[in-house]
Amino acid sequence: MHHIEKTGLVPLLREKVLEQGTPMLGICLGMQLMTEASAEGNLPGLGWIKAHTVRFPAEEGLRVPHMGWNTITAHKSCPLLTDLEAAGALLFRALLPGSVQSPEDVLTTTHYGHDFISAFACAAFSVCSSTLRKATGLACG
Repeated sequence: MHHIEKTGLVPLLREKVLEQGTPMLGICLGMQLMTEASAEGNLPGLGWIKAHTVRFPAEEGLRVPHMGWNTITAHKSCPLLTDLEAAGALLFRALLPGSVQSPEDVLTTTHYGHDFISAFACAAFSVCSSTLRKATGLACG
């Protein structure tokens, strides 16, 4: 966030994405930047998604971060999901966005010890907690 603010990109991003509706896809760090705050930094995020990104809790037998193949459960339709739901497994490297204030922004969830939000979609932007990569090789990030 420091670099984005220092280079003056925040007003430009806000104008392009929020005001003009230019589609934007944020993956991993992009998802963290669009939330209000992240456990991986001490500066506030853009606040476009009313959520805080936190680390997975340590659980017996689960590697953190979640790295590997997993499936998604869609909660609404979105062009981002075209062909992904039918893909079966997707490749993840994920953190857990928590404390969501707008459940209607949740695009997908994934189960890894417990359910977590793996993608948000609202307005002109979509964000994923990981590189969504189909087992067939199609990359969405």
